[in-house]
Amino acid sequence: MPDEDVVRRRTLLSNPENWLQRMRIMRVARQLIPSMRVPMVESDDAKAPVRVTPDQYDANLEAIVRSAEANGCFTILMTAPSDFKNGSMPDWSYPFFRDFYHMSEADVDAIPTVHEQYVDIARNVAGRFDSAMVIDGARLWAEEPGPGRFRRDCIHLTEYGHAQLANLLLETSREQIDRIVAARQLSGRSEDAARPSSD
Repeated sequence: MPDEDVVRRRTLLSNPENWLQRMRIMRVARQLIPSMRVPMVESDDAKAPVRVTPDQYDANLEAIVRSAEANGCFTILMTAPSDFKNGSMPDWSYPFFRDFYHMSEADVDAIPTVHEQYVDIARNVAGRFDSAMVIDGARLWAEEPGPGRFRRDCIHLTEYGHAQLANLLLETSREQIDRIVAARQLSGRSEDAARPSSD
C-alpha cells in the first residue's frame, strides 16, 4: 500500500501501530536493523571505536539503498556539512577527544580528513544506484560558507543552521527529483520509440 494511501485513510488516528507497519519506509527499517554493522561497545572499553569503519559505513549505506529499492522506495542520502578545517582543530577538541574517545593528538588532527572520507563514501554509494541520489550539503555549504550555522564542536548545527539546512534540502531535493523524473520520462519515450509498431 503506498504511504499516501495510508495517510489518506487516516489509519494513524485509529491504530498508529498498524499505520506504521503499513508504511514502506518502516518495512525498510525493519529489514535493515538486523543487518546493520554497528560496533558493539562495552561501557568500560577504553578502546571503543569512535565510529564504524569506512568499509562498514559504505556497506551500511549500500544496505539502506538496496532495502529501500526492494521496497519500491527512492533513497536520498545527504553528505554532512561541517565547519572542520584541516590543520585548525579548536584547542578544546584535543582534551575532549582524548578524555572521552581516547584519541591521540594526531587522530584529532585527522578528523577533518576522516570526515571528508565519509562524505565521499555517501557520494559514491548514491552514484552506484538509479534508485538513490545525494544532496551534497557538505559541498554546497563549503562553497557558500555562512556564520552561525554550527555549534562550537564544528559538526552539530545551531537552530539557525538547522533551518538553513532544511531549506537547502527542500530546494535541492526538488531540483534533483525534477531532473530524475524528466530523465525517466525521456527514457520511457525513447524506449517507446524504439519498440516496433504492432500495425
